[in-house]
Amino acid sequence: MADQIPILQEHQAVERDREAPLNFEPTQQERTLIAKLNKLFAKYRHVRNRYDNDWMDDYKFFRGRQWSEQRPSYRHSEVINIVFQTIQSQVPILTDARPKFEYVPEEPSDREFAEFMNEITTSDWQSGNWLYKLTEVLYDGHIYGTGLSYLKWDQDKRDGRGAIDYSTEEIFYAYPDPDSENVNDKSKGFMKAEPMTLADIKHKWPERGKFVTSDVDDLLDASKSDLEPLKFRDPTGSKSIIESSAANVHPLDEKKALVIEAYVQDWEIEEVEVTEDDGSKAFEQRLRYPNGRRVVYAGKVVLEDGPNPYDDGKYPWQRWTNYVLPREFWGESEISQIKGPQKIFNKIYSFILDAMTMTGNPIWIIDHDSGIDPDKLTNTPGLVVEKNPGTEARRAEGTQLQPYILQTLDRVKEYIDQVAGSQDITRGIPTGGVTAAAAIADLQNAAQTRIRQKSRNLDAYLQDLGSQYASRVMQFYTAPRTFNYVGDDGVTKYFRAHIETKEDGMKVAKVQRFDDQGRPEPVVNEYELRGKLDVRVTTGTALASSKARLKEEQLALYDRGLIDKEEYFKSTDYPNWEAVLERIREQEAAAAQAEAEAQGAAQA
Repeated sequence: MADQIPILQEHQAVERDREAPLNFEPTQQERTLIAKLNKLFAKYRHVRNRYDNDWMDDYKFFRGRQWSEQRPSYRHSEVINIVFQTIQSQVPILTDARPKFEYVPEEPSDREFAEFMNEITTSDWQSGNWLYKLTEVLYDGHIYGTGLSYLKWDQDKRDGRGAIDYSTEEIFYAYPDPDSENVNDKSKGFMKAEPMTLADIKHKWPERGKFVTSDVDDLLDASKSDLEPLKFRDPTGSKSIIESSAANVHPLDEKKALVIEAYVQDWEIEEVEVTEDDGSKAFEQRLRYPNGRRVVYAGKVVLEDGPNPYDDGKYPWQRWTNYVLPREFWGESEISQIKGPQKIFNKIYSFILDAMTMTGNPIWIIDHDSGIDPDKLTNTPGLVVEKNPGTEARRAEGTQLQPYILQTLDRVKEYIDQVAGSQDITRGIPTGGVTAAAAIADLQNAAQTRIRQKSRNLDAYLQDLGSQYASRVMQFYTAPRTFNYVGDDGVTKYFRAHIETKEDGMKVAKVQRFDDQGRPEPVVNEYELRGKLDVRVTTGTALASSKARLKEEQLALYDRGLIDKEEYFKSTDYPNWEAVLERIREQEAAAAQAEAEAQGAAQA
């Protein structure tokens, strides 16, 4: 049975919340730390306000809410969502080739280790459905200009054994360093501010979460369909200084508090006792947080405080920009440049419908002594109207639609397509006057200049993601665990592996594979990493015409003997090409053997 709201009797006092925290006072050190971080957060938030004023409007625009004013019911307020069409025609092209990252060794001796890393990447990519999450990042980038993801180690996953967690980051919660050009480029910090329920806070931080109180000052319907800002009280005072356009909040939700996760550079010095070569003791000054500091707090309660938990020293976020603004962290959205023409298009289209309504339903003009009851005048076909002799009863013709209106509508639509870089040929609409296959392919290639630029931005994003992922594997996959993935041949492969670190710092991967019957092989392979791994990004060609043209070019090179079968299959991404190539080699070997036997029999 659902919980019921208690009804108070007259003069009955409200029962005190038994779970409400007792008096909690942070230490002076914690007060100083929170005040410092709040000051930094206010700076980050102030600078971000220059970019985020239109974010929610852009989201609503994408969803089709494109009329800001309230119009009379008899006026049309139609939306022909060209913004939606533009974005939905670009994101599938970027993901059609299934972009991914791979590893190549710097040293030739590390090739086996790189192949092992590629297998682990494929396993996590498939089991975590990372392509879907990457698609969410691309949609965020198209709508807001910037898409963010978060790559962290989650110890609670896989029954407490932990796993690398790749997820999209809500852009409204992200506050980067105003001076940064990327998450880890010229950045002194990165902060995430997310409203969480008190129950979730207590569950995640049982020791100190019980002291957190709700600091939501104005909880309104803040969903992405009808958003109002949330205000949070300053933990060090009574002034409401923190605002958030956070999504996914409902007025009937539980009490919430703003949880801030801060990654910052901290130059605090500590003295460490060291042993000299002669055995004597000495003190040496070192940075307390050489890789940065991570603090999580809510209100006046510090929930976590310690060094950056990742060995690479990077902040665990990655950024993709739709259109690059030079030397800026935030990018330009797809909507910002076509929002104005979209509004014009909607108004012209609605005006056309208004004119058609008035023209198709003209007004009646009748004398007051005509003897006609106005309530009986309808649009019924064949309606007979009786009137008194000598009086007037007629319909006034509506204003005809001017011919230039439709021309203007077409011109605005053409302008939107030009600004958005959306051409008919990229949407499968035939182009008149061009019939040669090569010419059509050239037109399609030229029409995809925007897509290719976004693909290069995606390359840079996957480079950052791949670099941080490799670091997570080296740091956390230290206990044996079983991985599985579906190979190019469609067969599910299993192996058990972990990473060990030798005394000299060298990384060694120990891998035990399983056969087709699921039995472990007796040999445990060891792959050493002597150098470093480079990240290679594969975004591929997304257009079907480009793929067909690539196959024709590669086939021509093969016919001329410039490339072999393996290179042809690899470059064209032929399905299950490894198994196909193996069968071809077996057939060629059998044919060569048969020919040799036939020649031997003829000579005998």
